[in-house]
Amino acid sequence: MADRIQMQIKNAQLVQNALNAFSKKISQKVVRQGVRAAWKPLLDRAKENARSSVGGEMGALIARSMQLRAFRRQKKGSYGMLVRIKAGVDEFVVVSESGRRAYIPSAIEYGHAFPGRGGKGAPKDVAAKPFARPALDATLPNAPKIFEKHLVHAIHEENAKR
Repeated sequence: MADRIQMQIKNAQLVQNALNAFSKKISQKVVRQGVRAAWKPLLDRAKENARSSVGGEMGALIARSMQLRAFRRQKKGSYGMLVRIKAGVDEFVVVSESGRRAYIPSAIEYGHAFPGRGGKGAPKDVAAKPFARPALDATLPNAPKIFEKHLVHAIHEENAKR
């Protein structure tokens, strides 16, 4: 899911001045919390979809393993997060007799061919049961509003502490 939220804030200079009035640590905290608040509904909806559409033990395992993480590499002055599945969950990796590795959540999200019948151009024998993409489509339009609301609330809260 490489979709990004980009927004243009009205009175951005006033918001920037308000953030500059705080220490750098506090202003970064306000922005980080706002980004996290904007992506949290996506995480919750994706977990819910995994439990309901995938179902069973695998759906519950996928839901438990989903997390909200900060980007590893970020440009100075920007902050980003992503919804992902924890690394190192052994139950998600299946190794065939030939040594080929398959990642189960991807096969569920995008569909797959039965073992031994796959290959380039092979039809997908097992239909996709997407759990992450529908969650993104449903929550993406509201994310900028959530971020803006959190930003305004956090600035007022920090000013009240002074």
